[in-house]
Amino acid sequence: MVWGGGNKALENTPQIIIVDASVVIKWFNIEKNTDKAVLLKEKFLKQKILLCAPSLLFYEVANALRYNPEFGELDVKKAIENLEDIQLKIFNYEKWFSQAIKIAFQYGITIYDSSYIGLGFSLNAPIITADEKLVKKVAISSLNSLSDNDFC
Repeated sequence: MVWGGGNKALENTPQIIIVDASVVIKWFNIEKNTDKAVLLKEKFLKQKILLCAPSLLFYEVANALRYNPEFGELDVKKAIENLEDIQLKIFNYEKWFSQAIKIAFQYGITIYDSSYIGLGFSLNAPIITADEKLVKKVAISSLNSLSDNDFC
């Protein structure tokens, strides 16, 4: 589901957590920390947490899977359909995006990476990534590594 505008729809919800593509990709690939990524997804499906991401997530996941030699065209399409079926709370571009641009310049990171962080700031929610280099480069308390987070 794509959300826009204000965040009133998120009131009275379980803990909100932003997940980036590096975490979600692990739902489709067996690699380091796949087990932790899957635990996050299971908590979401049991409605213990609310997983959110910018709409960019679908493009990043599809692109990463496209370059996985084990995935063909139909596999990528099916993975994205499965991701849609999970119904993460997806946010389109809105006012929080200006914060993402500021973060990108402040820390010298991509707009792609800063989009998740900007959304996290907007929702006052922690961000979980499997990108260890990003965690070290940005080094803010709301950005958490999948490998050592307490949310799983």
